Amino acid sequence: MIRRTWAVTKKEFLHIVRSPGMLFLVTASPLVMLILMAYALAVDIKSVPIVVLDQDLTPLSRSYIRQIVSGPDLVLMRYVGSLSEINDLLERDIIRAAIVISPGFEEQVRALSGFPVQIIVDGSEPKAGGFAFQHILGHTYNFLERQALQAATAQGISPTLLEAPLDLRLRVWYNPDLKAVQDIVPALIAVILGLPAISMSAALAREKEHGSMEMLMATPLGKFELLAGKILPYVITGVADVFLSLIVARVLFGVRFRGNLLLLLVLSVDYFVASLAIALLIAIYARTQRAATVFALLVFLFPGFFLSGIFFPLIAMPPEARMEASMLPVTQFVAILRGLFLKGVGLEVLWGNALTLLVMGLLFGTFAVLRFRKKLA
Repeated sequence: MIRRTWAVTKKEFLHIVRSPGMLFLVTASPLVMLILMAYALAVDIKSVPIVVLDQDLTPLSRSYIRQIVSGPDLVLMRYVGSLSEINDLLERDIIRAAIVISPGFEEQVRALSGFPVQIIVDGSEPKAGGFAFQHILGHTYNFLERQALQAATAQGISPTLLEAPLDLRLRVWYNPDLKAVQDIVPALIAVILGLPAISMSAALAREKEHGSMEMLMATPLGKFELLAGKILPYVITGVADVFLSLIVARVLFGVRFRGNLLLLLVLSVDYFVASLAIALLIAIYARTQRAATVFALLVFLFPGFFLSGIFFPLIAMPPEARMEASMLPVTQFVAILRGLFLKGVGLEVLWGNALTLLVMGLLFGTFAVLRFRKKLA
């Protein structure tokens, strides 16, 4: 049995290697898609342009602005002289936010009697505007705290006795810098690794369309041996793509893998078996290669973007949508890869996703074998 299965596997490998298009589809195309999509989608906002209208013109107001633009997140284009100039820059999409410091700024801050500052944000770009607002707010809190401590010291009051006007502490786990690339890249790996299943579905449908499948069925091969031999090359090439994706994620995007490499290998095989079993069903029911390809794209690629939790959190979806998403192998694998990449968790956390994939593989694989026998008997 093993010998006959290996014979089919070897034949399928030769078919992949001798076809440049198929070889590219199962080996290079996942990496190309990962790179292109990660660059396009995993965009971290930075260098947001702002301007300042300083009507106080004191050393303290200048110190405040220096603190605001001390990092790479906000870029001070220039100081402006009027609100109309700010309005003009906002209308022409040159800036995303502005800071207006009113007269008497230094006097009020020193006396801890007020903070006459206005922040103007461009609402037509919510992400960039909100990003600028949050950073300005964060720096402002730090500035006010420092000024309060200095005022207490000047008045001879112990800083420990000073009642701080605000005590805001933020701690972010797993992705401290909240960089989108750290979250997007592992999820994209799960989506693009559905390409081997699409390739296999198209290849099997093509063999049916051209009659070569019936020739194989005339051999002493059993149905399970034939299908296992067809699946194995795509599992092996898929696992190779996993390791290549790890290299791309680390080298190009700085995404570090924190989990267990052996566990990743095992769970990747689990995922490929589930997705390839579904691909077998598609190839069995599709009459042409084109139909199989289109249907496989509708099953593996498009739902992977919209129902796997990459862009829209599963918890925010209606119960029906969450149930539909949970029945997709890519949804389970996205959760697995995020757990391994970002949190470094083990099977004690991911066992539910792994078990779901295993059940999918067994159910769809069994049904594919039965349907395949019935169709060609």
